[in-house]
Amino acid sequence: MSFTSWLLRESFLAIHIKDGKEKAVSIISKSTLPRIMRKEHIVEELSFYGYKTYKIAKKEGNKRAMLFLHGGAYEKGFAMPHWVLIERMLKALDIDVYAPDYPFLPHKCEETMDMVVEVYKKMLKTYDSKDIFFMGDSAGGGLALALCMYLRDHDMPQPAKNVMISPWLDVSMSNPDMEKYDFFDPWLNREELIVTGKRYAGKLGVKHPYCSPIYGDPRGLCKMYITFGTYDILCPDGLKFKKKCEELKVDLRFDLKEEMLHTYPMLPVKEAKEAREKIVEFIMESE
Repeated sequence: MSFTSWLLRESFLAIHIKDGKEKAVSIISKSTLPRIMRKEHIVEELSFYGYKTYKIAKKEGNKRAMLFLHGGAYEKGFAMPHWVLIERMLKALDIDVYAPDYPFLPHKCEETMDMVVEVYKKMLKTYDSKDIFFMGDSAGGGLALALCMYLRDHDMPQPAKNVMISPWLDVSMSNPDMEKYDFFDPWLNREELIVTGKRYAGKLGVKHPYCSPIYGDPRGLCKMYITFGTYDILCPDGLKFKKKCEELKVDLRFDLKEEMLHTYPMLPVKEAKEAREKIVEFIMESE
């Protein structure tokens, strides 16, 4: 663990102790596209079911695109680290990025899924599926995997690849191994996420694959990449999903970084750069 990573974790712990709250961490929210990105890129605002999706490109005529699904526990919109990550992907890859500000709580899983499916359908009118990539962090990572399962179940083409950063794979938060990780995670609150997960799942239930894709069948999906840090309470579900894929001989690349926090590739730490380089390398690999 670099000094910066250690300092960041200790700062989160200090906030927790000082405020007297259980793992309360404030992230700078920036739900709308930053002005500087509007000035430096070609931006188009699309609407699906009344919700905004940003199409962002460095130049016109790109043949490849990324669907980026932000995290936020299905109850928050974009935060500044999401825009920073999108900016870095735009610089590293010749792609258009579609970033939907999808419905979150009190809206349920079905409404969120319906909206992102429509975004993907729109993308398929411009790009071949083999030239489309998914990327999501935390809840967005879980949603990206659930979306791939939905597409397979409804006979729609898979994207080329799916990159998931610390994905929330099980909104039931029922994995007993989480107790071992809870002490090291200064960020996520298991009890709060259990409540949030139930609200998001609604009538489908917390163990429906479109809410908690860890319970779905990963066969027949595109190539997948998952990265986790071991100071992340969601990591045990990542390891569980990795084992499931190995048993079913499903193509999954799994990167585990010791002593790293939740969504660490998006954090201002030394290790994040290396993680992003691996992600870009995975996306750029030929079939």
